Amino acid sequence: MGELLPVIIGSSGVTAVMVAVITALFNRGKLKADATSLITQAAGGLVTSLQADNVRLRTENTRNAQRRDRKESAERRRDNEFRRQLERHHEYDVQLVRQLRAAGIEVPDPPELDFPDYNFDDGDFTGSDGPHPNQG
Repeated sequence: MGELLPVIIGSSGVTAVMVAVITALFNRGKLKADATSLITQAAGGLVTSLQADNVRLRTENTRNAQRRDRKESAERRRDNEFRRQLERHHEYDVQLVRQLRAAGIEVPDPPELDFPDYNFDDGDFTGSDGPHPNQG
């Protein structure tokens, strides 16, 4: 029995160590699986968030492009109407000068009315018509 006790104690010690190693390996595998699951969930949430942001940004970009197109169209119509008004005004001035000269009144020629050049660089465009709603 004296010799059997160290063997039993030794084998139970080995068994305890083996159980501890197996438990650690199982828990490590479980931790890896839990970590993988957490990472997968976080990545899925991030992808969902990015997709929602992408949809929102695309919608906003489309809306801004449409607003910019409408604004540019309105500016072209306004500029064209202003050019027509300048032409009519100049024609009136020329006619008035002719009539004055025909009546013997000397007056200088009317000044030319030119529509100023529109100096615009794509770098000047900010894409906004005022402060952003969240910026007050």
